[in-house]
Amino acid sequence: MYESYWNLKDKPFENTPDPRFFFLSRQHNEILSRFMYVIEQRKQMAMFTGEYGAGKTLVNMMILSKYKEKLDYKIILIINPCLSLIDFLREIHYQLKNDPAIGMSKFEILNSLRQGLLENPHLRKIIIIDESQMIEDLNIFEELRLLSNITFEHQFMSSIILVGQPQLKDKAYQFPQLRQRLALVHHLNHLSEEETREYVDYRLRVAGAKFTIFDDETLSVIFEVTKGVPRLVNTLCDISLAIGKAQSRTTINKEIIDQVASEIIREINA
Repeated sequence: MYESYWNLKDKPFENTPDPRFFFLSRQHNEILSRFMYVIEQRKQMAMFTGEYGAGKTLVNMMILSKYKEKLDYKIILIINPCLSLIDFLREIHYQLKNDPAIGMSKFEILNSLRQGLLENPHLRKIIIIDESQMIEDLNIFEELRLLSNITFEHQFMSSIILVGQPQLKDKAYQFPQLRQRLALVHHLNHLSEEETREYVDYRLRVAGAKFTIFDDETLSVIFEVTKGVPRLVNTLCDISLAIGKAQSRTTINKEIIDQVASEIIREINA
């Protein structure tokens, strides 16, 4: 562990979705605002995409954290959509009604889901499917569209939000009727160089940093190597802090970043 060496309270660059370390860049602020708009305005469907490692899952966790304690919201979050159609429907049913629907036919599950969505119409039901590009049974998209059609007194009884990597669009857009129901489509880009600098500084401050660990030149190299992908920034900085400790450094310089970057690249290409 290198935390004590660098006088840190926590490891600042873990790749786990910890809301404490959520850096609200301009882009992340925008996607959060759009996410909240879809939820609070009861929009029928929406799609949010982003490159690998851009922070989509952390955005999901922030949304879950914001709404899970509110009594008038019910959040259903599917984190592994690589399921058969019937198991996918069972997962929604389980989270909505606390019932895994074992032994029920597809017809019975859909009927029960419809009843569950219509129950307590003032309760806003949000269905978020993370990693939606992993959906293999394309019939799932059609069933989601049909579920999204359920209304009561001119209001949609659920908001269905697809979150995934860019190839999600190619899958979802095979269904023109689903595409027409997407009230909002938004793409999360990687961080700019300025945002990358702010991202590194922010996470270090949250972890309790009291002095400069990465200088300006080093931060520029971090951006050049990672292209602003938060997950890669985390990996590069985390290993660099460990190596810096092992070499008894007082700061992380360009030399260490170059060394770590070359090792990561060799590992990827091995």
